[in-house]
Amino acid sequence: MENHIEKKEYTMGAGKANALSLFLFIPLALISWIPYFLIWGKSFFKPEYAKPFLFGLNICTVAFLVSIVLHELIHGFCWSLFARNRWKSIYFGVVWKYLLPYCHCREPLTAKQYRIGLLMPTILLGVLPVIYGLITGSFYAIFYGSLMLLAGGGDLLVFLMMRHLDNETCVKDHPSKIGFIVE
Repeated sequence: MENHIEKKEYTMGAGKANALSLFLFIPLALISWIPYFLIWGKSFFKPEYAKPFLFGLNICTVAFLVSIVLHELIHGFCWSLFARNRWKSIYFGVVWKYLLPYCHCREPLTAKQYRIGLLMPTILLGVLPVIYGLITGSFYAIFYGSLMLLAGGGDLLVFLMMRHLDNETCVKDHPSKIGFIVE
């Protein structure tokens, strides 16, 4: 059964996306941190933990900055797998007003393909480190994974905007706003 949705833009501005991402981040962070402390019960606020804790946070901060670039590359890689012209259809940029890097695919994709490319960075860089942290007790994996869940907030918002679309619906990444156009 084909999904007959008329051509329509599903977008939001970068400022709104940043604000909504913070609200979305709160439950995601709680889902990460509450089980961590219930399972592991570690306290990193003891004096003997201060130096290694701060060193680890510095490493996480550097990893976060590098991972922002990696996040966009993962979008590009996934979408290029589905795009007819592969990497030629992908470009990267930054909305400097909001310090918001982005990846854009010039070609239309199916909603399923678009969703895969949309969620893959958050799964690989956010969800997997949180799971690893819960299994191993690594505070830094939880911390890093939480930061990457925050970085994927805009992607999750776009995913939520797509919830009513059939997997085979043709969508095109919006060239200048956060969101997509149903073709």
